[in-house]
Amino acid sequence: MKRNQERSSSYSIGDDAENFRSNVLSLRYPVVKMSIWGLIAFLSFANFVALYVMHGLGHPEVWGAVPLFLLDREQNVPTLFASLLILACAALFYINMTFERERSMRSGWLFSSLIMVVIAVDEFVSIHERVDAALHAAFEFDGIWERAWVLPYFVLVLVVSARLFGWLLKLPFVLRMQLIAAGFIYIAGAMGVELLGGLFVGEPSGPQTNDWILTADLLASLEEILELTAIALLLSSLFGRVCGPNGQIELKVWARAPD
Repeated sequence: MKRNQERSSSYSIGDDAENFRSNVLSLRYPVVKMSIWGLIAFLSFANFVALYVMHGLGHPEVWGAVPLFLLDREQNVPTLFASLLILACAALFYINMTFERERSMRSGWLFSSLIMVVIAVDEFVSIHERVDAALHAAFEFDGIWERAWVLPYFVLVLVVSARLFGWLLKLPFVLRMQLIAAGFIYIAGAMGVELLGGLFVGEPSGPQTNDWILTADLLASLEEILELTAIALLLSSLFGRVCGPNGQIELKVWARAPD
């Protein structure tokens, strides 16, 4: 009796097509590209305004608005924006994989997508800071290696680069150069400027002066701006490949028509 009363849970719009209507959402490449760069410019400007209010006017909080827009702080507006951009890159890597005709190339797209997800999680919850704390608890680091997390992460970069080297060589020349440039800029910011911070800022021998804190904040701002620039370049490159010659993506959204 129970089996006879069971009904299939599968459903398709075709079964009830007259009750649905489709809406087409067009994403144009120039609009998306300019929007991303515009938001990065706005967040960079907001960061320097916040630094001026904090260091120039002596107001480090202003009801919590100042740390909300500082590029080097965690779990605020710039961090959320960067994490969303990285996740968008992960989605575009995956979409490009579905468009790839050569089966041997699909693993590279998928692996890159997974790497971007890991970077997004690290960006938002600061896994590298926990790694840095653990390394400092176990060993002594100073000078250029004050940012100790760079060491294991650099090894990971080498491993990932070796894994993707053959895949990169098979990509179209322009796309390959764009991806390499994005990776180089990101590493220059995330690791290169970080090492400079350890070398020129380090830990102060005495009380932390305002000039010392300002120098550290400016170096951190440079690091974050380079990272955002790299992510924007990567996203623009991947989105442009998905758009193709038409320069836009059309998303068809089905919605139930009103009664």
